[in-house]
Amino acid sequence: MSEKFEVPTIPDEYFVAALRLIGMASLNGAYHASEFKKVGEVYDLLNGLLQVYSQDEPDNKLAEDDGGDKEPPRLTMDHLFIVEVAVAFALERGKLNEQKELTEAVHAGFKEHNDAIRKQAEVTESNNNSGG
Repeated sequence: MSEKFEVPTIPDEYFVAALRLIGMASLNGAYHASEFKKVGEVYDLLNGLLQVYSQDEPDNKLAEDDGGDKEPPRLTMDHLFIVEVAVAFALERGKLNEQKELTEAVHAGFKEHNDAIRKQAEVTESNNNSGG
């Protein structure tokens, strides 16, 4: 019995908002040192992606290295989970109270998407274990 899951799409503006919110939360000291490294990597990646998409011209800074053959940055599932957790931490720790409504909306968007992925993985794993 295989169930099909609809994984909701995260709106593009939520990625832009997540970048801003994580940046503000970082400045406000929302993250512990161990978390900051992961959050910082995701922040840099989101920032790189934003630059790629905001510049249509072929001579953008990210493409200049190695004659323009550089691969654009890519978000993995791990990155999406880190964004969800980073936004949740900033909320829990009261570091984004002025943007609370936006932060909650962005967190809900990422969480809904990530929960669907988690559920899909659980079902796949249970099917693999029971399938023999």
